[in-house]
Amino acid sequence: MSAGAVPELRATADNLRFGVKFEVPDTLPDTGGAALPAHQPRTGASGPTRAADPLAELGQRQAALSANAVDVLEIAAGLEADGLTDQAVRARYGLPNVFDLAEHLRQHTPSAPTDRAAPPNPWQARPATHLVRGLLFGLPALCYTAAAPLIAGRTGFTLVMVSVLLAWSLSQGLAYLGYARMSQPNAPGLVALLRGGMLAAVLAVSAALTVTVTLVGSITESWSALLFAIGQGAYLMAATVLLVQGGERWLLISLAPAVLASAAFLVLDRPAWLFPLAVPALATSVVLVLELALCWSPQPEQGARWDGRPQVSGRELANALPHAGYGLTVAGLVAFPSVIGTAPFAAMVVLPLSLSMGPAEWLLYRYRARIYDLLRGSHGLRGFASGARRTLAGTVGRYLASTAVLVLAALAIAIPTGYADPLWTALLCCVAYLALGAALMLSLMLQTCGFPLVALGTCALALLTEIALVGTGLLDLVVGQCAVSLALLAVLATHALVALADPARHH
Repeated sequence: MSAGAVPELRATADNLRFGVKFEVPDTLPDTGGAALPAHQPRTGASGPTRAADPLAELGQRQAALSANAVDVLEIAAGLEADGLTDQAVRARYGLPNVFDLAEHLRQHTPSAPTDRAAPPNPWQARPATHLVRGLLFGLPALCYTAAAPLIAGRTGFTLVMVSVLLAWSLSQGLAYLGYARMSQPNAPGLVALLRGGMLAAVLAVSAALTVTVTLVGSITESWSALLFAIGQGAYLMAATVLLVQGGERWLLISLAPAVLASAAFLVLDRPAWLFPLAVPALATSVVLVLELALCWSPQPEQGARWDGRPQVSGRELANALPHAGYGLTVAGLVAFPSVIGTAPFAAMVVLPLSLSMGPAEWLLYRYRARIYDLLRGSHGLRGFASGARRTLAGTVGRYLASTAVLVLAALAIAIPTGYADPLWTALLCCVAYLALGAALMLSLMLQTCGFPLVALGTCALALLTEIALVGTGLLDLVVGQCAVSLALLAVLATHALVALADPARHH
């Protein structure tokens, strides 16, 4: 379990960050086959007064854009790059959305395209950044090898699971709030929002863990497990703050003591003499990450100010709830086999699944870049839909191929150690986690394209179904997980092939 709650929001993040400058239209006209209403200029005693007409003024101002545009999608993208949103269009021009406004300008401006350089694609991915993020998502799982004596027993395991579930959920919500704030001009109160949210979340996790330990054990007997669980929750929240601000390098540096000590502990076959040295290394990494989250932030762009009070609105919190719930359900789907504990290889394969989130982010950037090019190059909805479906299938296929390499590597390591015994169970685990990884990637795509409730609802239903099937004994753990993961993948793939073929969904 690592800072894995963050990747589910990374693309949503950049979606919001690119919002004003690079968004493509978020709504297509639904006219039921009827023609779009033509604008009627205002008239007065002296006849039409087009000079006072906001639509006429906009038409004059955007004449070059409308005349040179290849299609309506390009005009809509240009209008949004100029700062126009659907809300602004309704208020200023009385039209439903940016696309309708673009359609109006297209109809009222003669087309006269000229050769010009295409604007840069905003969805340019840097593979090195996503490789580092993949390591950051997976490497903290090594820390459990050094911490095993601290969290031994049912009470320790329960505390770790409660910490993971709460921290994944809260970090997902905090990441959404941070990226949503970054989409606003100058990102007012961004730093205070992230740091205040982190401290509030750490206090909430600590309180919940204290209550939990009193219910399932005692603080005096389980104080080491309690401290580790609190430290884990604090790390996850602090890592979220750094990742939202682009501090991957600093997070990797601060994580180094814990990862190196844990790796040595594992390679040397867990010697007792190394444990007293490994525990301070774990604590050092947590302290370093917390200090960086509280003290470091990148320099904002020239003229921008990230300081000030956050002033979080009720609407922002309400919008963050589906993302927080999604983080909770994803954590549940990933951790459920470990909770049941009847398939040793299931716990081991969580590491390659976490590492796969790095390639998943990079592939998602490539997907959005390809869709951006399709929006600019397609001359009809049918052509766009066909290209979008091929792009979606290719993206998921590449993710499955890269993740299969990681999962099979874990299987090759597990076979000599006995973790993959019996082999057919381990192979079913591989299939289950491959399907789960692909399903989570699809849910992320849907989340970034305006379907957060679909992502939350399908994942929550899958988790409840798995609990019911396995908990009542209807299916074995591995068989149940495999069946539920494949079903989740099928449902999300079907929905994505239909929903993401609509240009209106690609903000």
